[in-house]
Amino acid sequence: MDNGYLMLQHVVRQVFGNLGQAARLTLLLTAGPMLVILYLSAQLVAVPGGVPQPQNPGLIFVLFLINIVTSAWAAVGWHRFVLREEYGNGVVPDWRGGNIKSYIGRLIVLFLALFAVGLVFGLLVFIIMLMFQSLAVAWILVLGAAIGFSWLGVRFGLILPAAAVGERLTLSESWQETRPVSTDILVPVVVLAIGISIVSSAVNVMFGASVIGLVASALVYWIQILLNLSLMTTVYGMQLEGRALR
Repeated sequence: MDNGYLMLQHVVRQVFGNLGQAARLTLLLTAGPMLVILYLSAQLVAVPGGVPQPQNPGLIFVLFLINIVTSAWAAVGWHRFVLREEYGNGVVPDWRGGNIKSYIGRLIVLFLALFAVGLVFGLLVFIIMLMFQSLAVAWILVLGAAIGFSWLGVRFGLILPAAAVGERLTLSESWQETRPVSTDILVPVVVLAIGISIVSSAVNVMFGASVIGLVASALVYWIQILLNLSLMTTVYGMQLEGRALR
């Protein structure tokens, strides 16, 4: 597990030690669309006899699709900054259409793989909850699921930084490459998940759905994305390129 703590330190140092470059490469492309989505989602309209709904669900969906593209654009820029030392010159990274298209395609593949696992796990959770009918058990299952999916996301997710730098890597190859550090990955996954959850909850409690709260939530989302990207980048550099943790 010592290697896991070194991995965690490396991820945090990678993000916060390069925060200016991170903001230049990713802030506008990730936090910007998410801020608009959060704002529109908070504009609710009453539905007779039902739960209030967002005023512009169609626009939110379109923005969600745009967010996927801009997030992939930012992710490719960040991966390439870390792995290829490509610096941004403006407020967004260079547009690399081929890499971004490949990144989105592999992101869909990763989502489908995790979705398939989620269906099986969801059925097991449903059965267990019927057996025990306990809030404590439900809480443990939800926490375990969140950590488990984050862990699986990293184990399979090396296909993403590979796409960013123009290399081919399959889900099975990513799984095999991360086998030697499979337990180490749990350390940053658990610590980062708990840390982001605490910060997000604190933001919601302090600011709610106010303008300050929405901006703060978008910034937390940005940091979360950066940390997750950096974890995958770190593992990719270690396992595929033989980089040492410094």
